[in-house]
Amino acid sequence: MGPKMFDEEFWLAICIVAFIVLTYKPIKRAILGLLDKEIDRIRKELDAAEVLRLTTEKELKVLEQELINIKTERKSILERAASEAAAIVQEHKQELEHLLKRKEKDAFVTLENLTSKAKAELEAALIETARNLAEEYATSSKAKLPSDAEIAERLL
Repeated sequence: MGPKMFDEEFWLAICIVAFIVLTYKPIKRAILGLLDKEIDRIRKELDAAEVLRLTTEKELKVLEQELINIKTERKSILERAASEAAAIVQEHKQELEHLLKRKEKDAFVTLENLTSKAKAELEAALIETARNLAEEYATSSKAKLPSDAEIAERLL
């Protein structure tokens, strides 16, 4: 027997080629369908990620603006507090100056009162001493001397 043109291997090759030709389109459709589904799933995930990124960026901008507002408000509060503190210090300084002036005035009044009292006491003591000396002189010399009223009048 010679080479056979249509032997088993030939028919096997024909069957394999026929199988490939007949199953190529359905397998191709199935594979492309799976790939399309995977592409759609990935695209949805990317879209969701993009929406999340945009939302996060918006929230970040809002938070950054809030931070700027908070810093501005903090600065304003600190400036206002410094101003109020300076006003309070100035007010207390003025109150202390007023109190010192009043105390100084009270001290001068008290000093004047004490000086007047001491002067009056010294005058009374001087008059008393002069009277006593005059009485001693009058009794010791037994001479006619002016009266106490006259002496007091002359001294003053």
